[in-house]
Amino acid sequence: MKRINENQINVVELVSMLSEHKIMLYPTDTVAGIGCVGTDQIAVEKVFNIKRRSTNKPVSYAFSSFEMISHYAYVPDEVMRIKHLFPGGITLILRRKPSAPLLFGLDLDTIGVRIPDVPWLIEVIRVLNKPIVTTSANLSGDKPILELGEFSGDIISELDILIEWDRNLGGQSSTVISLVDEVKVLREGLVDGRLLLDLLTDNS
Repeated sequence: MKRINENQINVVELVSMLSEHKIMLYPTDTVAGIGCVGTDQIAVEKVFNIKRRSTNKPVSYAFSSFEMISHYAYVPDEVMRIKHLFPGGITLILRRKPSAPLLFGLDLDTIGVRIPDVPWLIEVIRVLNKPIVTTSANLSGDKPILELGEFSGDIISELDILIEWDRNLGGQSSTVISLVDEVKVLREGLVDGRLLLDLLTDNS
């Protein structure tokens, strides 16, 4: 397993490794995550296996910008009302475009998207020009993990890349809000769900 300090990341090197079906454990602006290239079926299947996660439960994806998201999903106009909160701890559930590049680990019609407040990760995604799977780095059903010392040997042994960190993570998962059919908070998290609802449904 390749261990890399978060403060010493070589973006080109990391992009090269991820392009070879590699799985990384990395710090986000919320909790620790497990990720890979979202268009890489081999790697995405590995992530599901590592997490012991049912393939009926889709994963979300981290993007570098709303422009990039717009290639994969319909972005409603009202999202511009909360654009100032990005990058940040919000996951949007949007309707996926039929013409979108193929992604693995999601259902047919919708996609969960994030722009994490992690500059090096945004740069990696920008250089890849492909989204990264962003799912909490724990066994499915367990609580999210914040410290490197909390990881079980089972997870660590199955990783290819470990991005080490020495900062405090946010501790809360992202707030998940759906904009499919109706605006609805699906999970309270780092950003206040009521604030998001108020901004997204403001008709004034």
